[in-house]
Amino acid sequence: MILSNIKIAVRNLRKQSGYTAINVLGFSIGLAACLLIGLWVADELSFDRFHEKADRIYRTHGDVRFSGADISMSCAPAPMAAALKKDYPQLEEVCRFWDRGSLRVKRNEEVFTEKRVLAADPSVFQVFTFPLLEGDPHTALAEPNTVVISERVARRYFAGRSPLGETLKFNEETQAKITGVMRNIPGKFAPAG
Repeated sequence: MILSNIKIAVRNLRKQSGYTAINVLGFSIGLAACLLIGLWVADELSFDRFHEKADRIYRTHGDVRFSGADISMSCAPAPMAAALKKDYPQLEEVCRFWDRGSLRVKRNEEVFTEKRVLAADPSVFQVFTFPLLEGDPHTALAEPNTVVISERVARRYFAGRSPLGETLKFNEETQAKITGVMRNIPGKFAPAG
């Protein structure tokens, strides 16, 4: 019975080969699109899940109306952090990031270009789980002009020796003392190397 049904189906598919090709092609494209969308959604939902408090971390953004145009930005004004902490006592901690972009970094006489440098509040290690390989997360950014570098940067700049206490100069302006080395950030957007 099943074998005869299969034979009839194959005969009909051969007789109507144009419709068969359209149906198979449409089904293949639809299935591929569903799989790609599913993989994309899973990837988007996986970001920053390595943080211990990921379920309690929220990001603020700004919606601004300017000259009749609505602008949605992925950032908020710097004073908002202190205002939120003051007005909402249920907030455990706040932390601000500032993308400094590409900077020239000088160590002794060697000059490097770092494509993505971030500035952050000292509370960054209380909010996010960036394990330090060297240094204390509670005091690493407590003083002005201190910096925490990644494991990748430490290997490139200091080749196997401890960078703690060394200084780096940013854009020939600011000197900063290295107070910590953090483990490389996992994920596809982490710098290679």
